[in-house]
Amino acid sequence: MATTNSSPLLGLPDDLLQRVLVGIPRDDHGAAAAACGAFRAIIRGPRFLRLRREFGFAERAVLLLSGRFRINQDESIDGCLEIHAAQKRGFAESFFEHKVSIIESTTDGAARIFFCTNVKTGNEILVMDASTCRWSRFATLPQNQKGQCMLWHGSGLLYVAGGYVANTGGYLSSLHAFNEVTGLWETLPSMPHACMCAVSAVIGDQLFVLGGYEAGPEMASTNILQIYDIPTRTWRVGASKPDGEEFAAALAVDGKLFCVDGSFSVRYDPHSDTWTEIPGPPRPGGRRCSCVHNGRIVAFYHDGAAFERANDGSWSPYQAVADVDALDHRSLACFGSVLLG
Repeated sequence: MATTNSSPLLGLPDDLLQRVLVGIPRDDHGAAAAACGAFRAIIRGPRFLRLRREFGFAERAVLLLSGRFRINQDESIDGCLEIHAAQKRGFAESFFEHKVSIIESTTDGAARIFFCTNVKTGNEILVMDASTCRWSRFATLPQNQKGQCMLWHGSGLLYVAGGYVANTGGYLSSLHAFNEVTGLWETLPSMPHACMCAVSAVIGDQLFVLGGYEAGPEMASTNILQIYDIPTRTWRVGASKPDGEEFAAALAVDGKLFCVDGSFSVRYDPHSDTWTEIPGPPRPGGRRCSCVHNGRIVAFYHDGAAFERANDGSWSPYQAVADVDALDHRSLACFGSVLLG
């Protein structure tokens, strides 16, 4: 009697076969696609990523960035940046150091990361889709600025706040919003205080711009918290952050604003307008970057160690994959949590 090696799955209707394949873990997509042409057509097809999101199978990952050097054929050396997923193998994207600025970046809460071009005369916003590793131009900044905050709001608006004028160095208090649907910028009420290189976060319909450097004869850091209410289009100044470390990120978790460092961590409650000192990761200093992933804060260190914060405030080791262990953690930065598909 003749035998066949074909999978019984191939006898399923196309829509049911798609439902089965979208549930395969992302790390196994390559092996499944290599099994046969029918599987490959679905996994590489245009609907696969959308179906994984629709049925709740899309996987999130923390994207980390590290600096490297590349030697060209003429023996010249270019700086190169590499993006890796903290808990997913085989995800990597490289680009030359001059291409984008890491400070002026944000995510849309899904698969996209927004960057500003990192050249003196550049004022472009680029976007990378982490699920496909495809780059595209998103918008042109409303003015030639650097050191601004970028914040994505779920209404489909990208906000740009503060910074400095690239050719004169003057500090900015401006706020603009880019509408992805119309492709237009809108000028909004300015911040009460001009600042550059501040940290920022979104909680509900409010934008939080914290700290940074303020205008003056010397570049002095500030602890001022500025809060913009989107529905009323008004700014207010919240309670200043307690004196302490300068923070690389402001993180929104469960309606609170967190600033996490190895030696000094604080939490802001928008309802009571108060700051509270909280336990930081279980080691002093040395933290390079942090983000929110699956509702928890994850802090990464320059020696490769990482910790995550549970809802009860306790910290535990966060295990990254071998791909990340190979990064140069001295130049580590964190983009945030994105959908890889």
